[in-house]
Formats: sequence, structure tokens, C-alpha cells
Amino acid sequence: SYWVREGNSEFPEVTFFGDSLAMINKHIWLAEVNSQGQQAGNDILFRYADALLSLAEAYWRVDPAAYEGEITTLLNRVRSRAGLPPVDLANVPDVPMLTGTYLEDDDIGRAIFRERTIELFAEGHRMFDLIRFGVAYEVVSNQAESRKTREPRIRGTYNIQPHEMLLPIPTREITTTEGLIEQNPGW
Repeated sequence: SYWVREGNSEFPEVTFFGDSLAMINKHIWLAEVNSQGQQAGNDILFRYADALLSLAEAYWRVDPAAYEGEITTLLNRVRSRAGLPPVDLANVPDVPMLTGTYLEDDDIGRAIFRERTIELFAEGHRMFDLIRFGVAYEVVSNQAESRKTREPRIRGTYNIQPHEMLLPIPTREITTTEGLIEQNPGW
């Protein structure tokens, strides 16, 4: 990882306030911001890149070997728009947060997860992706342990249980469906 310093023109998406706070300016068009700091432009609700990455994930879940060509094409469409080189599924970089999970050995799944992490950064997708990919508990637990090591004063404040990665389904919904919907494990 690296630090972005004030005045670094390579990262215009980061604004600094003094020396301690940075704000991500993703999807803020400065020409549309008025004197009160409000943006008058349209808000992005769903991005085409998210649709392409979701389709790649669907192909991966059905049969990664059979759809490898389609998955590569979809990932490369997202990457080419961003000016990045084509993905090489034979040499997918490691994703440190996935160490110890099944995705560590699944190049195609890791490539899709990695692309979603980069492309959809700061858009509120990460936890949903972790849950959907089935690695939420491992990743959150590892990050909690890492933080406890770095900041001893917060030791003991993380008590994450596997069932907490999914919310409980309201009893009303289970009753209404006459048992077709079952409660999430642990709740």
C-alpha cells in the first residue's frame, strides 16, 4: 500500500483537509458543485461496470472452465475503459485479504473479486461482495486480529461470530412463507 500526499497530481480523486483527513472525490464533478458544496448533477445508482462484473461472476458460478473466455472478455471490457492492460487469468496477482480462503487457489474467482474491489472502490459493495463470495468471516476476522496486533488498546473489542455475516430473517417472513424460507444459521 502507499500514502497519497497532498499536491500529488497523480491522485486527483483525493482531497486533503490539513494533514489528517482525506476525502474521496469519486463521482464528484467539480463543475457541477455550487458554492455550498452541493452537487447539482445526476447521482450514479448502478454502473455498467458493475453489470459486466456481475455477469462475469455469474459465469464463474455456473462453470468457470466453460466460460473462461466470456469471463476474460468481460473483465477486459472493464479494464480497457479504465486504461488498464488485459487480465491474465494464468497470473492473477495475490489479494492479501483473501489469504487463507478458498479464493486463494481459485484464479478466476480471485480475478473477479479483485476487479470488483478495484473498480467499485468506495461505492459500498465490499461487504456484500465478501458475503456473496463466502469469505466475509475469514476476511473480517483476519482484519480484526491484525488491528488488535497493531492497536493493543482496542484488544477485546472485536467479537465476530460466523453467523453475524448474515442478518436474521424476520420471523414474520418465515411464518408467511409457511416454512419455505428458513432462518439463517445461528439466528
